[in-house]
Amino acid sequence: MPLRLGMTVAVAVGVCVSLIGTASAQVIHACVNSKSGAITIVSGTTCGKGETPLSWNVTGPPGPAGTIADFDQLDGLGCTREGFPGVIELSYDADGAAILKCAVNATPAALSASPIQLFLQVGAPAKTVTISNDGQLAAGALTVSLATLTGTFQITADNCTGQVLLGGTTCTVQVIVIFAPPQGANGTLRVAGTPGGVATISLFGQGF
Repeated sequence: MPLRLGMTVAVAVGVCVSLIGTASAQVIHACVNSKSGAITIVSGTTCGKGETPLSWNVTGPPGPAGTIADFDQLDGLGCTREGFPGVIELSYDADGAAILKCAVNATPAALSASPIQLFLQVGAPAKTVTISNDGQLAAGALTVSLATLTGTFQITADNCTGQVLLGGTTCTVQVIVIFAPPQGANGTLRVAGTPGGVATISLFGQGF
């Protein structure tokens, strides 16, 4: 069973985690979740989608003695999150794993779209929607979905999916209408991130 250390952000303090493993293991391998920041200790070297590999040696030269005896002493210490100073808030999940959150005075991620409506013509070039993170903190990895009520729409270009959109930055999605019945085509483009919320774009299409 992997050991999980739930950490929503990186903190500017040293934390020592003691593991019990095989005597032959010389390197500890872990995967860092890009959405939650949770660190999972794994037995191999392969991480899943949306995870970043991390490793460190089991043994090495001794460092200076620390001043933190247990996790509870981390609560209230200073930290930095995405360049903003803050303080550590410590909690525990149902399994007893420590969760360290760096609480900062910064606006949370908030996704918005421009324009919020697209009027498309069959056979015409694709039109572009720009997704912005209006907050100061990063949005979670973005997902893009297209729901069609009538007619047929298609995404022709997408540099938003999987993006961890930093505060004040943008990405784009391009859409065309392939088929529109006599009454017109209708659909919805949604771009979502956790955190960040959902940006919704209404799609309208006409034939020749």
